[in-house]
Amino acid sequence: MSRVLLINPSYTPSYGGAKASIVNPIHPTLGLATIAATARDHGHHVEILDMSWRPYDYEMVRQRITASQPDIVGITATTALMNQLRDLTVLIKDISPSIRVVAGGAHPSAMPFETMMETLCDAIFVSEADFSFAEYCDGKPCADIPGMFYRDGDTVVSSGLRPPSPIWTTSQFRPGICIRSRTIGACRGSWLDGLR
Repeated sequence: MSRVLLINPSYTPSYGGAKASIVNPIHPTLGLATIAATARDHGHHVEILDMSWRPYDYEMVRQRITASQPDIVGITATTALMNQLRDLTVLIKDISPSIRVVAGGAHPSAMPFETMMETLCDAIFVSEADFSFAEYCDGKPCADIPGMFYRDGDTVVSSGLRPPSPIWTTSQFRPGICIRSRTIGACRGSWLDGLR
């Protein structure tokens, strides 16, 4: 079982001063919630650090990582959040080089090679990563997990794309895992159980 910490970076430095700041979410992204639920279904311990609604505080991040001692830290990022992604990878590797740092989201999916070159990430997940991330947590070799870019020595390697997941309907959701952010809950059931 892997200990996993998923991070939703602070939107304040990137979006907080813009007129668009009124649309900042105050809950984990659906992507992090589905990745967390699938990894939990595989037996991994998963926590989410949602900084979207508060200022970026690297000391708070350092304390959380030190306290939770994760094996893997996953970070989601849009293009506007790439500076934080870079900072977070340096901070995490400074705490412990053995922590595996991975990223996903809009920017890493659109520019995986460039993201690998600009950060200290060990791997990038491209597009939907529910299954790929869970397999990574399981310890499956990166070369055997579709939908990833990863480091092999000084080289960045692609494992190829994972075919898109089927379109799920709400009838396939059932109560189960809840990921909480502040006082607002975003719940997603373990609907994958019967589909394997």
